[in-house]
Amino acid sequence: MGELQPAFPKPTKREKTPKPLRSRKPMRKAPPKRIAERVADRPYLAWLAQQACVVTGAFRGGGVVIELNHCGIKPGIALKCSDLETLPMERAVHAQWTEYSGRFKAWTRDQRREWADARIVEHLDRFVSWVPERLAELHDELLTYADALTDEEREIGADISKQILALKVCRDRAAAKRDDVVARIGAEA
Repeated sequence: MGELQPAFPKPTKREKTPKPLRSRKPMRKAPPKRIAERVADRPYLAWLAQQACVVTGAFRGGGVVIELNHCGIKPGIALKCSDLETLPMERAVHAQWTEYSGRFKAWTRDQRREWADARIVEHLDRFVSWVPERLAELHDELLTYADALTDEEREIGADISKQILALKVCRDRAAAKRDDVVARIGAEA
């Protein structure tokens, strides 16, 4: 009998022709699909920056620096909590809170959460009760631009209208966040 032939013949080598060079476009980084765009509640943050430190009661000025501390529940690793779960603290107090030192050294995680949630609810209540006063001021200011003649006056009127809308949306979000935090406090008790 003769030699066995392979079922498939060996491939033969062929010369590869080089592909023409083409210009490469840089890849665009797509936003992560699982994380929605962060909502910034700027009217609340602006109001909060004018408030006293929740621990010492000191106001901004005279060497006192007030920082806004995001001390709510974080939605994930390396993510901030909602702006509506933010408290005003002096710089030194904020550092103590972050480092679990000073007056917060002996506090457990649950004690910190309970204390912060109570202060968050207080501030959200105060903000929601302050909004009608600010809306009245903005409406009065808007009336002065009701019969705007120049483009600049029209732009100012449009800006005030945007502020009113943003404040109303923020008020509604603050009221809903307050209810969420109160429910969370009730669930923990």
